[in-house]
Amino acid sequence: MSAHAGAQLAERPAHSDTQGRIPALDGLRGIAVSAVLLFHTGSSPLAGGYLGVDLFFVLSGFLITGILLAEAGRRDRIALGAFWLRRARRLAPPLLLLLLVLGAVRMFLPPSLAQAWRADILAALTYTTNWWEIAQSGDYFAQFGPESPVLHTWSLAIEEQYYLLFAVFMAVVARRRVGRRWLLMLLLVATGVSIATMYWSTTSGDLAWAYYGTVPRLQALLIGAMLAVLLRAGPGPAVLEKWRDPVGLLGLVGLAILLAGVWPPSFGWTYTVVAICAAAVIWAAVVPSRLAGVLAWRPLVALGLISYGVYLWHWPIFLWLQGRDASVLAQLTAVAITVVAATASYVAVERPVRRGRFVQLPVGVQWGTYAAIAASVVLLVLAPTRGSEPATPLLMDESLAALTDGEGEQASRAPARPSREWPPGRHVPMRILVNGDSSMLALSLRFPHDRYPGRDVTGATLLGCGVSPLPYSPTGGVLPPPPECERWRDEWRARGSEVGGQVAVTGVSGWDTINRKSEGEVVVPGDLVFDRSFALAFEDGLKIAGRDGEIPVYVLGMPCFAARNDGLLRNDPLRRAQLNMLAQLVVQRVPSAHFIDLDPLTCDEEVGVSKDRAKALYVDGVHWSPQGGRAVWAQLMQRWRKDGLIDAAKP
Repeated sequence: MSAHAGAQLAERPAHSDTQGRIPALDGLRGIAVSAVLLFHTGSSPLAGGYLGVDLFFVLSGFLITGILLAEAGRRDRIALGAFWLRRARRLAPPLLLLLLVLGAVRMFLPPSLAQAWRADILAALTYTTNWWEIAQSGDYFAQFGPESPVLHTWSLAIEEQYYLLFAVFMAVVARRRVGRRWLLMLLLVATGVSIATMYWSTTSGDLAWAYYGTVPRLQALLIGAMLAVLLRAGPGPAVLEKWRDPVGLLGLVGLAILLAGVWPPSFGWTYTVVAICAAAVIWAAVVPSRLAGVLAWRPLVALGLISYGVYLWHWPIFLWLQGRDASVLAQLTAVAITVVAATASYVAVERPVRRGRFVQLPVGVQWGTYAAIAASVVLLVLAPTRGSEPATPLLMDESLAALTDGEGEQASRAPARPSREWPPGRHVPMRILVNGDSSMLALSLRFPHDRYPGRDVTGATLLGCGVSPLPYSPTGGVLPPPPECERWRDEWRARGSEVGGQVAVTGVSGWDTINRKSEGEVVVPGDLVFDRSFALAFEDGLKIAGRDGEIPVYVLGMPCFAARNDGLLRNDPLRRAQLNMLAQLVVQRVPSAHFIDLDPLTCDEEVGVSKDRAKALYVDGVHWSPQGGRAVWAQLMQRWRKDGLIDAAKP
């Protein structure tokens, strides 16, 4: 079959109803949404599953461009209003249904959580979630607050922004009768700008813009658009036809490697490579071929048919059912309910709106219906909630009573709580060096400056970094650490020299609970290879932090976490206990080091942290809340007082 024939297939309105669909492309949708689903499960086998979103992007760019090119070829113009109405019929009803449900649920949430949902739902309604997430990234702790049930709509926002702007661009192209070659060149330039923006964002450290930004993420949509233009350009050399299956198979293998995380997924070029691989698969799939037959496997096609609904519903359902319990049963239940909800949405909402009587209604009535439902969502979001804040322990400024004193039966079983008094200022040094991961950064930001003004509390806090040098074995959607993790010793040493701290504080990182690899085998805390590598690295860290004994180093044991995403690992009491034991052994080998056990503050019955205690201590189950941070600093300072630590700047 010629390339022109393939173009005719690509022009079919596959987005409108089941007639004229290309089964292989539906199968590709099924692969994309499966990757995303697996990535978001608690024991994900796909470390790169999030790249399934880029597969959706390439498909969308390809199909939409083919439709617009076909319309321009027939009429020398593009009816923007009709195009946007078709897009609304395809995308708006399922999203509005989801937002109505979440708006109703929000009415019964505690006020603090309901307030967080308010902005998130409004951003999803206006297709600006990606920009909202970029704005939120300026507030570090906003990233670790209650997870948004509509966070995943950032990709829908980018697609909608693309549909809006690209349709206008194509309308101008059609009116000016721009040739295919010039159109291809314009798209190529735009793709280059998108790729360059991604590269600039990642190298400059602006990862929020790289991941959520419209411009850097457009490259996948534009690569799909260029493929559609190439297929519309007419038959290519006949010799290319025999390469369809090999090229498509190569692209499919590349996608498998990227989605599985065999090639460690990262920012930057990975997004370009996955888009090119996806385009290669699409090129082979739009005509009858062996690869198209494989992709047209009925279960994949069926999943692809409801893939939009699956994507919409999976995230809030996963948050609801998995939460901190990432058991296999919870994951399977979440997937099953997601498929049921998506099927119901397709049968009861999507298909009737796209193929039923609603299409025959006047244009104004259709837009008015969408506006009325959107207004209902807004009213639900703005309405006062009926829920109330659950009773949680409060960390008082003076007494820390709720977390430091217990009453009744539970108190008799709990470990003794730390002292309640704040020490005099002479025991609190002016320059405090804090090293570690994001939990230590959170602690440094929670220092009680109101009680001890003028203190310089800073250090080398690297996000997502443990100390073990062994490479990660990603599980549960945990990604490989950023490159700077390999340089943590240099960072600690440089910051220590710069700050010139009088006392150093570090902690046992939760990242060291994550599975590692040694000579191809998975090792965990408790394995000799893991324990040895961790202990040697941790000892190096304490010596660096203490400048080889010049200043004391206080080591915070790993607390009882209530992690959500990788909770099976960070919340594992055996791994936590093993790491704390290793840290204490290392502390005994470093004369200037002191260990502080956080179990009395954070643990209930020595196995974990209760929901109420976790809510008071953490903003997300891992990073210290304002109250939790003050409690840790109070315990540290009491230890300084006991050890006779005196601020050298005080007489």
